[in-house]
Amino acid sequence: MLKKEIKILEKSPNNKNKIMDVIVLALQLANRFNIDLDKEWVEQLKRKQKYLRK
Repeated sequence: MLKKEIKILEKSPNNKNKIMDVIVLALQLANRFNIDLDKEWVEQLKRKQKYLRK
């Protein structure tokens, strides 16, 4: 579900900050509730964060 949300947000050029917020929130929730996210997907999110910060 979260992957789909991020893909929808990516389609609009003005959603850079929203995507960053969603990524941060997803990682924080996963940590808080000890949810094991797919490690490869987490790495993708972190790379996407670095890219969006530029």
